[in-house]
Amino acid sequence: MRIIVQKVYSKAPDREAQIVYRRAALHRVNRRHALEKAARKAARQIVEDAAHHAHAQYEQARFEGYRDGIALFVDVLVDETVRLSQTYASQLEQERGAIAHDVQKLFEDSETATALIKEYFDTQDADSDRPVTVHLPQWCRLNQCAVEHLQANSGRRIALTASPNDQFVISDGQFSISFTPFSASTDVCMRAAHRNRQGVPDATADIVEALLSRVQQTRSSNST
Repeated sequence: MRIIVQKVYSKAPDREAQIVYRRAALHRVNRRHALEKAARKAARQIVEDAAHHAHAQYEQARFEGYRDGIALFVDVLVDETVRLSQTYASQLEQERGAIAHDVQKLFEDSETATALIKEYFDTQDADSDRPVTVHLPQWCRLNQCAVEHLQANSGRRIALTASPNDQFVISDGQFSISFTPFSASTDVCMRAAHRNRQGVPDATADIVEALLSRVQQTRSSNST
């Protein structure tokens, strides 16, 4: 700045002119410095604003990414839960159907129904002589010779009739048991099916015990 002032001063023709030039030169120098200072300040502000904006954009993008990621995860989790629930329900229904089918296969053997009737008699009074009615569904087999043998041993008359509701029912009018594979508990079906698959030769009594422990039992008084 001193050099500039000296140059201006040396060119002035007189003292007043030198003063005017000097003031003008100082004014230009000060203005230039002010402009430079303002420019540097403005530049710093622009850089700071750009940094703040970039940081805000980054935070917003990260937040939106987290939000979208969480939303996507929840959607996937819900879809997977629904799919697994549907798969489980379908597999459970198939398993129940298979178990019921296995139990029905057991009743294709006359010994199963025969053993059930024997167990039924054992739950009654030994001196009881009330006749018994056996309601046979289509999936149940009962040999007539076995029925005659049961009648001879128990002294009780056994009447056979077709079941109107696809249930196996034994009743003497006061005490009855009813059974259908699809309404039986899963535990009974699994035990029966497991023994049937193993081919245990003398498992009928155990199967009957399992069935009788789970069948729906009802008592009713004879109407007079």
